[in-house]
Amino acid sequence: MAAAADNHSSVRELIAFLTRLQHTLDNTEAYSPCHGYLSPLLTASQAGLPSLIASYLGKRIPLAFASVSAAARLFAEIRGNVRSGNIMLSLEPKAGDLVQRIATCTPAPNAKDLNCVAWWIEKCAMPLAFEEESLQEALCLDFPVFHRLQYLSLVEWIPRVDLGPGVMTQLKELRIGAAAFTALKILPGRLPHLQSLTIWDYTSECWDTLAQVPSLTYLALTGQVEELRMEEVQSAASLYTVEVTGGSLIRLSGFDRCANLHALLLFDCYGVADLSPVGDATSLRTIDVGSCSVSSIAGLRRCQGLERISFNECGGLTDLSPLAGLENLTGVWASSSGITDVSSLATCPLLETLVVSYCMGLTDLSPLAGAPALKHVDAFSSGVQNASYIGRCPALTELNISGCADIEEIPPLPAGAPLRVLNCGGNRVSSVVPLIGCAALEYVEVNGNLQLEDLSPLGYLMQLKEIHASGTGVRHLDGLHRCVSLCLVNFQNCLSLTSLEALAGAPQLRAVHTSGSGLTSVAGLALCPELEEVDIRECRWVVDLSPLAGAPKLATVIAAVSAVAKVHGLAECPALRELDFSYCMQLKDVTPLARSPSLRILRAPRSGVRHAMGLEQCKSLVKVDFRGCPEISGLSTLNAALEMRASDNCVTDGQITGTPN
Repeated sequence: MAAAADNHSSVRELIAFLTRLQHTLDNTEAYSPCHGYLSPLLTASQAGLPSLIASYLGKRIPLAFASVSAAARLFAEIRGNVRSGNIMLSLEPKAGDLVQRIATCTPAPNAKDLNCVAWWIEKCAMPLAFEEESLQEALCLDFPVFHRLQYLSLVEWIPRVDLGPGVMTQLKELRIGAAAFTALKILPGRLPHLQSLTIWDYTSECWDTLAQVPSLTYLALTGQVEELRMEEVQSAASLYTVEVTGGSLIRLSGFDRCANLHALLLFDCYGVADLSPVGDATSLRTIDVGSCSVSSIAGLRRCQGLERISFNECGGLTDLSPLAGLENLTGVWASSSGITDVSSLATCPLLETLVVSYCMGLTDLSPLAGAPALKHVDAFSSGVQNASYIGRCPALTELNISGCADIEEIPPLPAGAPLRVLNCGGNRVSSVVPLIGCAALEYVEVNGNLQLEDLSPLGYLMQLKEIHASGTGVRHLDGLHRCVSLCLVNFQNCLSLTSLEALAGAPQLRAVHTSGSGLTSVAGLALCPELEEVDIRECRWVVDLSPLAGAPKLATVIAAVSAVAKVHGLAECPALRELDFSYCMQLKDVTPLARSPSLRILRAPRSGVRHAMGLEQCKSLVKVDFRGCPEISGLSTLNAALEMRASDNCVTDGQITGTPN
């Protein structure tokens, strides 16, 4: 116990000492932690002082002390960084590890800077990274301090970088422009540990050099890439990922040598039409050929381990049959492609995700019926006309058929179906009865279905959280108060909807959006115990907001451009913080709001408000806007009260109350 007490006492003394020292240094002109003048701290740390610096919780961490222990160094570096002259050090995550990141604003660092940085590097065993995005001239990194460099990233416009053999032998990752890469003149045996290579503004002059790198696992080329002759690449057997962006790639060859290739990513390679040569890389797990001219994937049937494949914006691709029966395939993305048939995918036992949005040639999803693992189907704005049997997929949890204008009914779904999310807006749907048995349903979107009038069948869904039915013909909401999980409803522009009383008492309802609807009353909403937001913008028939009186958690009411004329009762909403009556020409008097206990923001520009007397008594009010209210009176007292309140409470909004003109 005595030893423990002594230890705690010594820690307290140490912290007190550090605090005094930091305070002294803070008030010493010669000391600047941003410019590396660390000699007092360096002297102290070399004298064997603290190993418990991580406990020091001052405003700034004296970083030199952090050299004493790895934990302290880590703590200090996360809290700040070190700058010595023109070189900055910081600690950042990279490739799953923490690395010391170096940046310089000069192409050739001076000796003093290098010595200081070398000292810091020696105190920390973290890998060294260099990343620069501002230099536009040749860079010299052939100094001993950089011999531990493992990660080097340079912008493409740096014309040349001098690395030297001492640096090259340690590099694991290199990101560089084509001109600088070509100027390296890499000889066989150089860059022996390089695993990741990215070349920007690639030109064919880079090929012979990159082909000699022996141990690459990641290769990314951006620019004018015309050929990928993998038979010439020394590291073909070790490559795990190949990524090419842009250019007119027309030749793919030698992929039989890529025994470990797991991912092939080709973006905007408009010359690629046939992926057959890729099929020789039988270990492939991921293929992404977005925005390419691919029209044939026949060779991919040999890639039995393929898990994910993306053909987004490949308009020439019409046939997916080579994917039939692939036992490990879990996801297919073919948005905006030319596909017309998905029947072959039903034989893929692990397929979970299918995205065929904007595929105008695809008309039928029914061949997918019974696909055992299919969970997510997205056919948004496609040509799909028939989805009748998609509900037979036993694992289906998300279905998006919004924008499929020819669909007339929600697909039949069996009782107990696991569907959680349904998007079927912009169709011709007139009934939600097929959803009665979907006990797991949480989200329904039926926007724009003008023939849909009745949402009462949804009242049996106890997991339902959100209903989006804007622009529909909805007029009946009976039973929705029974949805114990319902937290948001969106009935914007539902002109046939006049009442929300069917929602009264909904236990979790938090937000009601009915802007532009035919609503005539807000009666019943005060009985929703969790209600926080009501939006009745542009509701031309809502005059009286008094039915909201007493809503216990109501915080925001947006009634801009509505017919609201009466605000009596809103002061009885204890949590009300924000009101918006912009352009409410029928509203003349807001004095009843003076008793609001929590109101902070009141907006009523270009409204008909004339009377605002007593609002200065609203103790929480910090912002009022009455611009464009020429007949309003009583603002001088309000302005004075708000200005004083702003001063007392350090409110930073400046002038709070708008002028009437």
